[in-house]
Amino acid sequence: MVFVPTSENWSAALGQQVLTVEYVFQPEQAPAVVAALRDIKTRPITANQPASGSPTTGLPTSAAPASVNSTAPVGANRSNALGCLALIALVVVAWAIFGGGNSGNSVSATVAPAAPVEVSHLTGSFVRWEPVDEANGYAYFTVTNSGTTTETATCTVRVENDFGNFGFDILVGEPVGPGETISGRLPLSVGEGSFLINQGEVNNC
Repeated sequence: MVFVPTSENWSAALGQQVLTVEYVFQPEQAPAVVAALRDIKTRPITANQPASGSPTTGLPTSAAPASVNSTAPVGANRSNALGCLALIALVVVAWAIFGGGNSGNSVSATVAPAAPVEVSHLTGSFVRWEPVDEANGYAYFTVTNSGTTTETATCTVRVENDFGNFGFDILVGEPVGPGETISGRLPLSVGEGSFLINQGEVNNC
């Protein structure tokens, strides 16, 4: 993206010499702009801008106003001029990007659509516990699909007793058709107290 200066104007503000430059969007003028900026960087600037010559090559020259404070340090004037030039260039670039600029082009951001969130229509229920020995047993359960398509059940089945003994496992991808209810049993190990298991749950389907 290249902006080429078309005019300049020197003015006084707060006892300092201020340079205002107008730019247009001309990408084909990149070499000339680079050469002009290098010329500005290397050219000495005095307290009063010379009557001939221009910091921007090939542009009409405007003489600095007579009211410019000639006692301001040369280095300060140079720094202020370059600072103003950089600020103006930044404003023009920002305006060109967000407002369309002189090129008539606009910049738009494309936001990718959010991925659809899969909603499960499966609900599980704990039916009963059947102990086998002191440490093991079977948990009986059902899973119902209230949706309109087949879904895969990966529910967690958990059982426990009042003394803190528990066991759980996860169904390995059981398919459930629309409007269908499946039932089954899952072998679980509870460590001990299997005959005292009195509650269970089926969730995360």
